[in-house]
Amino acid sequence: MENRLLFGTAYYPEYMPYERTDQDIAMMKAAGMNTVRIAESTWSTLEPAEGIFDFSYIDRVLEKTEKAGMLVIVGTPTYAVPAWLVRKDPDIMAETSEGREKYGHRQIFDLLNPTFRKHAEIVIRKLAAHTAGHKNVTGFQIDNETKHYDNMGRRMQAGFRQYLKEKFVTTERLNEAFGLAYWSNSNLVLECQAQAFKYWTPYPGQLRLHAYSHLASGAGGCCTGTGIPYTADTRRTGRGF
Repeated sequence: MENRLLFGTAYYPEYMPYERTDQDIAMMKAAGMNTVRIAESTWSTLEPAEGIFDFSYIDRVLEKTEKAGMLVIVGTPTYAVPAWLVRKDPDIMAETSEGREKYGHRQIFDLLNPTFRKHAEIVIRKLAAHTAGHKNVTGFQIDNETKHYDNMGRRMQAGFRQYLKEKFVTTERLNEAFGLAYWSNSNLVLECQAQAFKYWTPYPGQLRLHAYSHLASGAGGCCTGTGIPYTADTRRTGRGF
């Protein structure tokens, strides 16, 4: 491909109440654009029911942009989940400090949920296979604004505990790394049963990590870069751990 600056916009024709792709492309070209990004939030459009795929709007955009001499970046559609998937497994919705998320807007699901991961891989593979051969597809965007989505559910906590065990091996090393002699927190253990404090046991009988349960500022250092949300609720109750 020739060396040139790619200048374009995110394009969502599926949101429009009427067909105006030709007009939109003409406006983009008039603005000097040569690239569009599509598809990154359209899972329910591309797979309206489990195993039923419809790439017709993708094909229409690819055809019209190719005729206009424009390139296309195809985004994976999985940062907004379809209703049928949540009905299949309600546990897909993230559990935050406010409780289980309710279906509606984007970015409110558990990235670690195995049902989500299975179906996300299916639709991504289908979309990639359908579009990769088009000569004006210049690349793929892998997800969009990926983060923890305030998830503090059991899979996130189990992953955090495993991360601590693999990184520090012993509680002594963990205590030393985070200076837990401060305020007598160096008796920290990697896994124990919470007792007496109901906020530490949202899952009855679950073994939970007490890490930083009494720290205010220290918890922020533990959370940074781990994907564990750090909030006022975390400081007060230790629920993020």
